[in-house]
Amino acid sequence: MSAVVPKFIDEPSSVVAVAVDGFCELNNRVKKIENTNVVVSYCLDPTKVLLLCGGGSGHEPAHSGFVAKGWLSAAVCGSVFASPPTAHVSAGIEYLAKLQGPDGPGILVIIKNYAGDILNFEYAVRQARAEGIQVETVLAADDAVFGTEDVQKRRGVAGCCLLYKILGAAAERGLSLAQLKALADRVSRNMRSIGASLSSCSLPGNPASSVMPSGTVEVGLGIHGEKGLLQIPFQGAASLVHFLVGILIGKGEVGAPATATAIHAGVKTLLLVNNLGGTTDLEMSTLAHHALRELAAAQLTVVGVHSGRHMTSLDMHGFSLTLLVVENERDLEFMLNTNALQKPLMNFHAPQLSGATVPGPLTALQLARQEAEAAGRAAATPTGSPLCAAVQRVFAKLMTMETYFNGLDAEVGDGDLGSGVHRSAMAVLEMLPYLPWEADVRRTFALISKAVADAFAGTSGPLYGALLIGGGNAAVQALKSGSAVEAVRAAIAHGSHDVQELGGARQGDRTMVDVLEGMRVCPAVAAAATMPELLKACHEAARAAADAAALLPAKLGRSRYMEGKEIGKKDPGAELVVAWLEALVSESS
Repeated sequence: MSAVVPKFIDEPSSVVAVAVDGFCELNNRVKKIENTNVVVSYCLDPTKVLLLCGGGSGHEPAHSGFVAKGWLSAAVCGSVFASPPTAHVSAGIEYLAKLQGPDGPGILVIIKNYAGDILNFEYAVRQARAEGIQVETVLAADDAVFGTEDVQKRRGVAGCCLLYKILGAAAERGLSLAQLKALADRVSRNMRSIGASLSSCSLPGNPASSVMPSGTVEVGLGIHGEKGLLQIPFQGAASLVHFLVGILIGKGEVGAPATATAIHAGVKTLLLVNNLGGTTDLEMSTLAHHALRELAAAQLTVVGVHSGRHMTSLDMHGFSLTLLVVENERDLEFMLNTNALQKPLMNFHAPQLSGATVPGPLTALQLARQEAEAAGRAAATPTGSPLCAAVQRVFAKLMTMETYFNGLDAEVGDGDLGSGVHRSAMAVLEMLPYLPWEADVRRTFALISKAVADAFAGTSGPLYGALLIGGGNAAVQALKSGSAVEAVRAAIAHGSHDVQELGGARQGDRTMVDVLEGMRVCPAVAAAATMPELLKACHEAARAAADAAALLPAKLGRSRYMEGKEIGKKDPGAELVVAWLEALVSESS
């Protein structure tokens, strides 16, 4: 039996009541109707149509999070993924009706297209009408997984929140109940959504509702964890978004469960990218990027786009795309930014598909190419350059060690050092044909340093960059009056000094400085007379220093948080310096 997924709750049976109390305590714009889980707004204008919606909890911020000025007037919260009882819906309607009085402008109830919501909300509406309350309903049904022709088959998903925005702004503007209903019907007719997820969700006190096979993504997974209609191989965000947008605009994607009515080029649209609960902001921006470009490729004009958490499904690792075709240009005033009418909970802006960037700095590769062209050098790796051969040997070896260094780093850090090693090695190797080498050693090391620092990034990038540029400059200076052996010794000393000055590490702190200083003070390194002797002595000193560093407690870096558990494990930074030297020793032997 699957294990219960832990959550920060007390008793599953009381989670909604406690959460609603907490929500009201956090927000001074709302209050709760006693003995219910109905959230109502403090700032209601009884001279305008008031809006009510609701449904099962677990979709937060929907629905209570949209109770605010110019949005919902009240939200009825059911148990997790369960429609609220009729009595609570009735309590919400009666509260709003009492504020308006017998001659008020009326109440509009938004109902998501689920059987439980329809039954409970419609029954409460019937009771209200029997008591003389003026109330109308609109159906939120935007899920395009089942096609777009039959509204009754379309579930109400993230598009419901878009209805809150549009109808809330229109009600604040003073539209009548009949006008709001017509607007809602028009918007619902032109709105379609589709979702995809890499996982299902887990209800409080329960295991995950289902387990997705590794390497697959489910298309059309319901917001209550209902199985989708289609599982496809996950081949990256771009490929998935292409497939989903194809369904949304009616391209008839192969393998799609149903066909949506085609949307033709030139149409104005709004795009809502909705987080289903457990998707990071990094992923959401990536998905929005791909969606905007797919719509642009289809020659659709996106007049407004927004991304955020609106209709979630607890902890589901998924997202949905909602596309709204603008049928009536006058409706745009309620769709785009309406801060004067409503609290800014969901601001739509025109996307910046062009002009979203300003000129930036050139990469090391771009600089090297530019300088090689200006100097008239052919783009070819020199065959007679010892310096080029050494650099190529080192970084070619590092290209093969991504998994090794990620593994070392995972033991004592965050597990990404190998990825930085791979990126920086690739950047340097790509640049080799354009460097001046012995013609300008100082510039060569400056460009290599920049490539490593920029590509490596993180904490290590600047440190290895400082080592290379500091060591390179010292070597150039030493070569003016001494041998290559003396230049390497100078590079080690000055490189170590610059790393310590930049990063603050000292010998004994369990970092690469232990290895650099171990080489600097080693008698065999100081006594070496030839390059092979020097490299052999450096490698042996580095290996001994790295082994000694592994037995030390960390004083810097992420390892220092391990409280001694790092002792006995290799330090990845120290081992990287050793790897450089191993490549050089194998070259010279």
